[in-house]
Amino acid sequence: MSYSLFWKDNNADSEKLSFQKNDKIASRFKLIKKLGKGGFGEVWEAKDIWLSQNIALKISYDDLKKETLILRRLPKDSYISIFDYVRDKQLNISAYSMELLLNPWVTLEEYNNDKLRKYFSNSKELYGIKLVVLIAINILRAISVLHGKKYSRNDRWCHGDIKPLNLYINLIGIQHATETLWWKDTSSIVKIGDLGLAKEYGEILMGGTRNYMAPEQTNGNSSYPSTDIFSIGQTLTALITGNPFKRSELQHINRIRSLLSQYISNPYLVDKLSEILRRMTMTSPVQRPNANEVISYMANLLDDDEWKILECFLNPEYKEGLTLSDASYNIFDWLSQVYNWRNRNTERLDMIKNKVRNMYKRNILLLEGHKYRAFA
Repeated sequence: MSYSLFWKDNNADSEKLSFQKNDKIASRFKLIKKLGKGGFGEVWEAKDIWLSQNIALKISYDDLKKETLILRRLPKDSYISIFDYVRDKQLNISAYSMELLLNPWVTLEEYNNDKLRKYFSNSKELYGIKLVVLIAINILRAISVLHGKKYSRNDRWCHGDIKPLNLYINLIGIQHATETLWWKDTSSIVKIGDLGLAKEYGEILMGGTRNYMAPEQTNGNSSYPSTDIFSIGQTLTALITGNPFKRSELQHINRIRSLLSQYISNPYLVDKLSEILRRMTMTSPVQRPNANEVISYMANLLDDDEWKILECFLNPEYKEGLTLSDASYNIFDWLSQVYNWRNRNTERLDMIKNKVRNMYKRNILLLEGHKYRAFA
């Protein structure tokens, strides 16, 4: 398990921490194994001697009280649970204990490297994109709680360091979600951690993680909820392509399309994702959509008839294509789940045929001879 703490690169205070295995913090926490190190300190696996349980312990020369209070107020199913805050006056450090995320939890970076990336290289790209969209919806649901109400002046926060290493995914939860109703499953499969950079709406925010942080962070400007939207957009891009967009690639939507086309063969999918990723990564914070707007867009993608039809055509069983008649017959089984259809009839089959024809006219499907098929 990797706990990322890279909030203040090359911060001198973090270099002064020199804890060793079996050291004790505040006469309560016995250090077992270092899990991560960064600008604000270190995270260790430790044993809480009082409660006789293993926890993750974040240690810093900075006062972690503010971060602790923020995390304590957030829902435990979407954020790492915080147990206790302590100060060790002798060592002049502060620390807080939190849940130790073990199997089935892994960082989103680990999940991407081990599971997700393979879907973009072996003709299962639609399944991979659906997973990315599902993960995005869960991240956005969680971050919307931190962002607060849209027009409120209080209790609106910016995380400031969203990236795959600061996000954790439940392997059992995501498998269950894909076997049920995808985004309609309201149980959380993602947890957000590391609020060391968190700022209230309008506070100056400097620092973050290169390539993931929004332009306003590099200039030391005010923080906004939309600052996190930029980082989430870059995170989703990294899940698809392996890396976030470079600033030069964000200058025009055609550059975004060109990059995504290297990993996604179907132009319809490229256009759909390019549109929302471009909006999420606009230079100006006020031009970016809020979390709920992105959720609505993403949910509509998973619920769209055309995605269902395209998913049918991308099935390896139909890679050679289907005639219009065969397509309507096979696609009926896919759409029946959406519309609760029980019986085939001429009206329903004709509706499907019209959808297939329309998708061909809009360059979503190919027509070779008498057979329609998906782009290879």
